Amino acid sequence: MSYLCGVSRQQMMLLPESVEDYVGPENPVRVIDAFVDGLDLGGLGFEVKAEQAAGAPPYDPKALLKLYIYGYLNRIRSSRDLEKATRRNLEVIWLLGRLTPDHWTINAFRRTNRKHFKEVFRQFNLVCGSLGLFGAELVAYVPAPRTAAAGEGQYPIESFRYDAPRDLYICPQGRELTRHSDTVKSSGRYHVYYDSGACGDCPVRKRCTRGAYRKLAVHEHQEFVDAARTRLRERPQVMAQRRALAEHPFGTMKFWLGYRAFLNRGLEMVRAEFSLTCLAYNLRRTLNLLGVRQLLATLRAKTPISAPLAA
Repeated sequence: MSYLCGVSRQQMMLLPESVEDYVGPENPVRVIDAFVDGLDLGGLGFEVKAEQAAGAPPYDPKALLKLYIYGYLNRIRSSRDLEKATRRNLEVIWLLGRLTPDHWTINAFRRTNRKHFKEVFRQFNLVCGSLGLFGAELVAYVPAPRTAAAGEGQYPIESFRYDAPRDLYICPQGRELTRHSDTVKSSGRYHVYYDSGACGDCPVRKRCTRGAYRKLAVHEHQEFVDAARTRLRERPQVMAQRRALAEHPFGTMKFWLGYRAFLNRGLEMVRAEFSLTCLAYNLRRTLNLLGVRQLLATLRAKTPISAPLAA
């Protein structure tokens, strides 16, 4: 039986004469190239080194930024894997003009400029806005958990009445819970109210709490939490819309783009990674909606951005 066979490894071959022939006109890598070329990285806060008299010249920060955007768009995030891509991946070879930075240089670029990737993400959002891709009819976000820990039991915190002049809570049985301390959690500062002696002989203690006494941890901005809960009760359909808008991007990032964990440590480095991840999502979404040619035409018509947006 005959099979399809590859060519001999000793066979002489003629590769494309120019790097330009490595990618077609509809290749998304051309969008990355045009987008980054339209940015003034110095104005956005990136470290741009001046010409030096001695030593080898540094890598162009635009080339390294292009490499990172390409990597996050194609599930290549580690500096070592990006280094390999500069030697093996024809799209990356085209994008960087055959530059081959090592993984130390690649990682140092992300670490040094970690605070400025968010600005790049914002600049692409400006492009999306100019194309009318943000409807703005309904804005949804995933908030930090700002719930008040009312303890375990039947009675939620809404059952307790707050006495503002005396700064205490009164339970449904008329017992007073006074403020004893504050605690800080990831979602903010909480005021802790309890009275260890008031719950001992309470006839409904077992229904109110599993502990020896009831303890309330009330968020310092509890009035806003209560207002949000009220709005949610009045318009329950809004939560369904929020899930549809806010949860879909995160599901796509985790499942299709493979971002299930961060590679770096420290809050600033994690924020840098997340900004690149969000940029990759928006770029992929925009390419799916408009295609390469229309997005390229928009990017090439824009003037370089020389200053970051206000926070």
